[in-house]
Amino acid sequence: MEERKNDAVEYILKIGNKIRFDVFRGERRGFPEVVYFEGKSVEECAEIIKKVVDTGEKIIISRIGEDDYIAVKSKVRGIESRYSREGRIASFYSKPYGYVLHGVVAVVSAGTSDVPYCEEAAFVCEEMGCKVLRIYDVGVAAIHRPVDAAAEIKKKNADVAIISAGMDGVLPTIMASMLDIPVIGLPTPVGYGVAKNGIVALQTMLSSCVPGVAVVNVGNGVGAGALACLIVKRINDRVASAK
Repeated sequence: MEERKNDAVEYILKIGNKIRFDVFRGERRGFPEVVYFEGKSVEECAEIIKKVVDTGEKIIISRIGEDDYIAVKSKVRGIESRYSREGRIASFYSKPYGYVLHGVVAVVSAGTSDVPYCEEAAFVCEEMGCKVLRIYDVGVAAIHRPVDAAAEIKKKNADVAIISAGMDGVLPTIMASMLDIPVIGLPTPVGYGVAKNGIVALQTMLSSCVPGVAVVNVGNGVGAGALACLIVKRINDRVASAK
């Protein structure tokens, strides 16, 4: 990316009368701004995409259903895009993004109901150039499943693991006890009654007795993916500077 002026105003793209887009966040933080679609109209989203892509940046739109994605895409013809139906997340761009991170992120789900949140995280990691190792349905109801998953993560030499779970939320703790890499707990709003839409899973992960487990908010696949990418990026930067 070309060097920008060292002026905060240069980093703000004003769109309409209520949107101030942090268009060069990727250059400043190593991870681009992500637009949360819910609460926005198709027209507003399309306008943001056109203005941002015109600057040469890629834009990621989260929590966008397939019908809305199709509607937005029809209003931004000529702009390339990629969409994950399961993750409800899309990217729009005019040229390949400037990041290629050399690293592997393992994305693990306890159950199949957690997969949409995993796919959101996996999409983010792939958009940043990471390789993603998907391992799904390894919940602790059959304790040999996480053991097998941990062995696969080690075999594929993953750098970071994002581990999602609803219900009791214990999977990140169990798997972290078998791994020597950072583990990011991704609680999901999955479970009966007292699971309280992911609050129990969140509290369990925050209470983990295994050191090295970080936790994002309930259902925050974007945040989990961003954290994993920043870890991989730091590894890449260190390796590059050592050469």
